[in-house]
Amino acid sequence: PSIYQRMDISTHILQHPFQFNEMRENVLLKLSTQLSDTLKYHSCEHTINVERIAEEIAHQEKLKTQEVDLIRTAALYHDLGFIHQHEHNELLAIKMAETELPAYDYSEEQIQLVCEMIHSTKAGFDVQNIYDKIISDADHDYFGRPDYFEIAERLRIEYSFYGRDFSELEWLDFQLNYLDLNHVYWTDWSKANRTETKKNNIAELKRKKKEIQL
Repeated sequence: PSIYQRMDISTHILQHPFQFNEMRENVLLKLSTQLSDTLKYHSCEHTINVERIAEEIAHQEKLKTQEVDLIRTAALYHDLGFIHQHEHNELLAIKMAETELPAYDYSEEQIQLVCEMIHSTKAGFDVQNIYDKIISDADHDYFGRPDYFEIAERLRIEYSFYGRDFSELEWLDFQLNYLDLNHVYWTDWSKANRTETKKNNIAELKRKKKEIQL
C-alpha cells in the first residue's frame, strides 16, 4: 500500500494555480547539471522522455490541463533522488517534492497527489488509479519500442558502476523476468502502441538466450 492515504481528486485541487513552467525549468537544470555521469540510464534524457510520454497518454485519457501538469510534475521529480543516491531514490524524490513544490505555489493536496505518483514508480508497487497507470506506462515506455535494446544496455552499464555485474545469460534472464513475467501496460494508449513491439523484444531476448545455450 502507498505510504500516503489515497485521495479523490476534488475540484478545488484542480482549480488551485501553480507555477509549472518555472518548476520544470529548475528541475531540468538540476538534472542536467547534478546527475552523475555514471547514470547512463537514469539520465536527464530519460526524465524528459517519461514526461513526454506521460503527457501524451494523459491527453489521450482526456484529462484536464491541470491534471496533465500534475502528472508531468511527478514525471519530472520521479528520478530526482538519483542526484543524491542510487538506492531508495523514490523516497528521497518524494521528500524533495514536499520541500520544493510549495515554492511554486503547489497546494498540500497537489503535492500529496504528486508524491503518490512518484511512489508508484517504485519497483513492485501496485498501481491504484489512472495517474499511477500513466506514470508507470511512461516510465516503462521503451519496453515496447524499437530502441529497447540500446536503452537496456545503458541500464546494464549503469548497474556495473554500482556493483551489479551480469554475465550475458544473467542479463538476458534479468530482462526476461521483468518484461515477460512481471511487467504489464495499463493504459489503452500503451496497450495499442507498445504491446506488439514489446512482444517482438521479448521474442528477441528469448532467441538470444537460446543461441547462448546451444
